[in-house]
Amino acid sequence: MRMTGVNRQFTFSQRVQIPGRVPPAGTYRFQLADSNDRRLVQIFRQDQSRVATLYSIPRVRDGRGLDVAIALVNRGANQPQAVVAWFFVGERQGHELLYPRQEKQELAGGTQKTFVSGD
Repeated sequence: MRMTGVNRQFTFSQRVQIPGRVPPAGTYRFQLADSNDRRLVQIFRQDQSRVATLYSIPRVRDGRGLDVAIALVNRGANQPQAVVAWFFVGERQGHELLYPRQEKQELAGGTQKTFVSGD
């Protein structure tokens, strides 16, 4: 899969999984919901329509966190990669998306890679 990230936007060359959905390839913007709850992550299409509002838990990434990043789990050739975490520019603490228990167990067996903006 090819993926690029700029600020809070990511362009996926293939469909990806998020909790409860599998959006098609395209450009998506990740942001925190406009609320006091810093656990709510919203995902929007390029046309500004909302794809999902998801709960997250804090997750710390390796490194200095200078660039926007997203963590994906590869689940095999016939399955879309799953977005498991998203990180702001300049922050080491990001947002791990909450999957249902069974899906989380399935994702734990996959290979995870963090893509930094420009990868």
